Amino acid sequence: MKKINFWKLGFAIIAGYYFLYPALTTKSWPLLDNANLIFHEAGHFIFMPFGNTVSVLGGSLMQVIVPLIFIIYFFLTSKRLSASLVMMWLGQNLINISVYAGDAMKMQLSLITNDPSMHDWNHLFLTWGCLRQTDSIANVIYIVGLTIIIIAVILSLLFSKKEANRI
Repeated sequence: MKKINFWKLGFAIIAGYYFLYPALTTKSWPLLDNANLIFHEAGHFIFMPFGNTVSVLGGSLMQVIVPLIFIIYFFLTSKRLSASLVMMWLGQNLINISVYAGDAMKMQLSLITNDPSMHDWNHLFLTWGCLRQTDSIANVIYIVGLTIIIIAVILSLLFSKKEANRI
């Protein structure tokens, strides 16, 4: 039987609380939101060569791709606790994306351009002809994000057992 590493367990509990509490309330993640914005904006530029629609979607795609890269790396290097902690970040990004997607009809979120016509998800839903399904799509994205966070919290608690000094 593996012994519990109480430092890792404590960190997993704190991280779990940090991600779950805002996910279940209307709070935000002040430490991560600005970093996520940088990846989001970079995604528009990175995906620009693939056309307007992919470039617009690229912002949200990068918010998913960056954590996924780290999750894959940590799992491949047998750092399961680290992978599960980054999974919380992935879920958090999906919840942020769900908020942005859910604003597609009302367009009330404050954007960095202050130009409502630059609303990514309004543009995407109009392009795809699904603006009326805004709430349903946003709810699915939110549920997927929340589910990922819950699974990641459970995994991080399980992976807090001592394993060859790996995080």
